Amino acid sequence: MTILWVSFAVALTVAVTMAYFLRMAVRPARGSFDAHWLESFRPSRYRPMERLLDDEEFAFLKSQPGFHPSIAQRLRKQRVAIFRQYLRQLKRDFQRLQEAGRLMVLYSEEDRPDLAKALMQQDVRFRRALLQVHIRLALYRLGIGKVDVRGLVGALETVSHSVRMPAPNAAQAWSRA
Repeated sequence: MTILWVSFAVALTVAVTMAYFLRMAVRPARGSFDAHWLESFRPSRYRPMERLLDDEEFAFLKSQPGFHPSIAQRLRKQRVAIFRQYLRQLKRDFQRLQEAGRLMVLYSEEDRPDLAKALMQQDVRFRRALLQVHIRLALYRLGIGKVDVRGLVGALETVSHSVRMPAPNAAQAWSRA
């Protein structure tokens, strides 16, 4: 009987994960590409996310006179809200970088299967990391575990680097976009 429940749980997890990835895959691009944005974009703007939910500040807070658990709960709730805002913007920026890469592949005078493959791999990596962060964030809000965003930020940095190292005629692609 236990094997049946475990099998059911695994099947349900796989089905939910597949539905999530399919939903993300069929979403249309929003046409938000801007060459000026790409020039000024820096993935390092998301590095603060790595420290935002760090437990060291909560430990320091607990050591202060007059500490009450409600203070930590309120701070945790505020930090999660700020983290979610960062997450939404990070996802939007990743989509914009992906769109820039797709434009490079589309308008390049030479085939760019290397870039197309890298974009697809990073998209899968990003979506997997995003799903993991959402799950861990829900647990963190309950006081369980930690949230690690290095996979998300790493995928963003990789795509940013890929679209910043354009083919020789990519300038023409930017002017057509």
